[in-house]
Amino acid sequence: MWKRFFDSRSSNFSLWADNLKLVLRSSNFSLWADKLKIVLPLALFAASSVPAPAVKWILPDPPARQYWGVAGGTVFTVWPGSLYHRDRRGLGGPRGLVRVGYEEDGDVFMVNYLAVEPVVEGPRGYSELEVSQLDQVRGKRFWPVHPLLGPDVEPREPEFRPEFTRLFRHPEGHEVLEVGIGVEPFRNGARPFLVLAIDSRRPEELVVRELAASDSAHIRQCIITATMGNYIRARRLWLAGEVVESSKLYPNFSGNGFAPPTVFTRDRLLLKDGFRWVAITPDEADPAGVWPMPGGGWHYAGAPVTQYWRARDDHPEEDLLANVNGRATYWAVHVPIPGGIAFENFELIRPFHTGQEFIFGITRKTPQELGW
Repeated sequence: MWKRFFDSRSSNFSLWADNLKLVLRSSNFSLWADKLKIVLPLALFAASSVPAPAVKWILPDPPARQYWGVAGGTVFTVWPGSLYHRDRRGLGGPRGLVRVGYEEDGDVFMVNYLAVEPVVEGPRGYSELEVSQLDQVRGKRFWPVHPLLGPDVEPREPEFRPEFTRLFRHPEGHEVLEVGIGVEPFRNGARPFLVLAIDSRRPEELVVRELAASDSAHIRQCIITATMGNYIRARRLWLAGEVVESSKLYPNFSGNGFAPPTVFTRDRLLLKDGFRWVAITPDEADPAGVWPMPGGGWHYAGAPVTQYWRARDDHPEEDLLANVNGRATYWAVHVPIPGGIAFENFELIRPFHTGQEFIFGITRKTPQELGW
């Protein structure tokens, strides 16, 4: 047992050691005590159960690898980390966004961005579009931290360090990977904090848990929107019992802007296993075979995938909505999207409750295989 406990390959011992280093570095004794109360039971529980991991976890190894995830499943990072396929690696993309994609045979494929858009008693915040108050550059700063440090962490330069990972075994036997994401305060006073998690039982999903800092303005909604449906040219929206085509939803739209948002109420969303689901898919058999621009701009290099949101079907007294819009040209470059208008932003909207979760999935499974 002791050999296995101290084996350098054991993620359980590494978790214990990394968490302990984090809390011992803190100059705040109360923080140290609170964190220790949480970390030690997790570490002792993990040490007492030593079966091999159910999946192969991917942790950062900078500078070559600046992302987290699971082999054969979801990967994620924030700026300046990149998930683009090897022919475009290192571009990173815009700030104020979580990058989400998938891993396959040692390579990663970018699929979509997730923006954070909190609503308070006033204007809606836009993490991708607002100018940072830290350096006056467009895009709010995101920075990875250990999730146990909580939502009151101060802004810092983004670093991709394995010790920011909370990796533990759930009492039911599966493993969970978690990373905290600090978010720069918004102009409207909102200061959300995210915990991004992957459950080893569902490696094709990214759980987005929402919290708020103690000095945040009151958040009415904290919208997590998938911003880049036109990257894969997603034109099919899957609801309960119907599929909506982007060309039929926006038959006369043209130009360089966004097609008007369209909202679908809770009863229009698929109900399955206590969750409401909504999905988008491309209408092309091989989206990677289309090159929209010379030089590879806006080229999607991955496989055709289903992207979906799901959220618990609780709080029936409150709204739970799906919202989409569309574009006929690619963002910023005004190049027409091959094949016509595609869905762009794709999100679920509900009132904010601290600790609530939205789950974003990327899978090779078809909507029919998922239960549509």
